[in-house]
Amino acid sequence: MALFLILLAVASSVAMLHMIAPDHWLPLSVISSGKGYSNRKKYSYSTALGLGHAGASILVAGVVFYLGISLVHIYISYLVQAGQILLIIVGLYFIINGYRESNIDTSVPENSALSVGIFPDLALIPILISGYSLSAYELITILLAFALLSTLFLCLMVFLAARGMGKIIARIPPKYMDYMIGAVLFLTAATIVFV
Repeated sequence: MALFLILLAVASSVAMLHMIAPDHWLPLSVISSGKGYSNRKKYSYSTALGLGHAGASILVAGVVFYLGISLVHIYISYLVQAGQILLIIVGLYFIINGYRESNIDTSVPENSALSVGIFPDLALIPILISGYSLSAYELITILLAFALLSTLFLCLMVFLAARGMGKIIARIPPKYMDYMIGAVLFLTAATIVFV
């Protein structure tokens, strides 16, 4: 039960932190503002992008999880260690990516700007692999929480941007969100060792 709660909290944190980063909500806010989208259209796009992001993340993590279990079924006892190693590797990826990240260019074409929001979140892969010993119900709960919170937080960020708070939030460089996600993944790997 402890592992389930840890991974649920981590997946939820990653979903929220990832959507607070301006590179997910700012393009949609700029485009919807510039084109005069109605609230209904703006939040429909936000919901679709949030679900697209979560769906792509779940699909990639699910394929890697399935392939991992299929290919290493003889060494299934090593999946806990593999999950911890992947948490550290993906955590490092986020920190390095945050270090290299530059400001968003809002002048990119609409399709390109919005596609950034759908790109899968690689942090879900080690979370899923770390939870291989959980029941299907628990894994599905983690994935649903990730999808729901990703979508809700993207809509919330677009809402806040429309209310004038976007300028304040946009001052937070995306690299800080990447650093936080990396730190959450490191802490999760360490916590799993002790659980």
